[in-house]
Amino acid sequence: MHRLCTIAGICCAMAHAGPPAQRLVAGDPIANGNFGLGVAIDGTTLVIGEENDNERAADAGAAYVLELEGGRWVIRDKIMASDGFENAHFGREIAIDKNMMAVSSRAHDQDGNWTRSVYVLERQGNLWQERAHLLPEGYPQYTYFGLAMAVEDGILVVGDWGDDDTVLDAGAIYIYERIEGQWIRQAKMQAPEPRRDGGFGYDVAINDGVIVVGNQSFDIHTADRQRVWIIERGSDRWEVRAVLSPSDLSDGDAFGSAVAVDDSSILIGAPGKDVHGRASGAVFVFRRVNDAWEEVALLAPSDGDENDTFGDYLSLDGPLAVISAPNDEDHYGSPRGTAYVFERLGDAWQEVRELGDPHGASFDCFGYGLGVSGSHVVVGVPGESNGDQTEGAAYAFVIAECPADIDCDGDADAEDFFLFLDAFSSDKGDLCDLDRDGQCNPDDFFRFLDLLALGCER
Repeated sequence: MHRLCTIAGICCAMAHAGPPAQRLVAGDPIANGNFGLGVAIDGTTLVIGEENDNERAADAGAAYVLELEGGRWVIRDKIMASDGFENAHFGREIAIDKNMMAVSSRAHDQDGNWTRSVYVLERQGNLWQERAHLLPEGYPQYTYFGLAMAVEDGILVVGDWGDDDTVLDAGAIYIYERIEGQWIRQAKMQAPEPRRDGGFGYDVAINDGVIVVGNQSFDIHTADRQRVWIIERGSDRWEVRAVLSPSDLSDGDAFGSAVAVDDSSILIGAPGKDVHGRASGAVFVFRRVNDAWEEVALLAPSDGDENDTFGDYLSLDGPLAVISAPNDEDHYGSPRGTAYVFERLGDAWQEVRELGDPHGASFDCFGYGLGVSGSHVVVGVPGESNGDQTEGAAYAFVIAECPADIDCDGDADAEDFFLFLDAFSSDKGDLCDLDRDGQCNPDDFFRFLDLLALGCER
């Protein structure tokens, strides 16, 4: 006979399933907003962009800084460019590391022409202050400078996949370093194999001095154009140390369109890969063994389907990865989006959580912004509507260490199964709604069976 679910047991179960997602919105939401497209999280600090904010000027943009207080995210600051102007779209992309933040924006050159730029801010006490305004070499008008960024320990990497210095849209990356309080450009690295529309720098990541550079060639149908580059500092300059290409690569996989690195693991999105049907998507995992990067896993969701494009967006922190399938469809065939949480257990990766859109609407772009830090996952939903106007939102989730251990006895066992079955039969959403989409349905039931089989070993 399974034990009764006591009040304490219920509280424990709710904690392990994770509390309900917290909905985050702009401090002063606007019509036709895009809040949630730019998302970055580090520890107890979360930054979410609203590139269409109108406070300084129409679509000048802003970024909201939130802090984790008492288990809830609270807005503590709103950041805008010091020279914010109309259509700048400050906040489109964001990167953060400890007390350093980079925010992308459009800019004007000396002649008033459009270009792109990156603002660098540093935190002193509780205040974020603008420290640098970085622009691409030559102030090109057609540039994607800053639409991919990564920062760590005083090193900032900025991608510009539209750089034309070699051939049209071959791409480049810029590497800046903070030296005596100033952000100094250390290198501009162009595509090692420059090709027209090669898109080198489409996404970038950095960890422990290892820079990972992806690409998104417009001609993604050719397998031999899909590469990811590893860059490290040599004795006197930054240089390419490795080129990654998986063993199972096909035309149209779009390998390299999203990258992440942490703790000697690299995740590389291939949203066009045919795993569960055409363009269902996948993520390749490489791990550093001695001085070589070895392909160790291919991740795909258990319920993947064609055209989900799993791997379009991803984020990694230690053993936890969050990966979105932004085109995952609802029961009516409309794109709704889903995010999946994978955990590294030893040398293996396991799918441990599926995150659905609590708002539940189609075409909301759930998963277009992602971030993970510790047990906290944030998913941007820039297309979410409030009534008849689009404002955008983000949802903050907490990932439990062992979500199948409902009675909190340290084991995922038969007693937990019966407790879950009771909750499922009586539609106790706090216990059985594992994907937090507002419903207890068969997806939750089968998800729990997967978690039960996984157990609590970490």
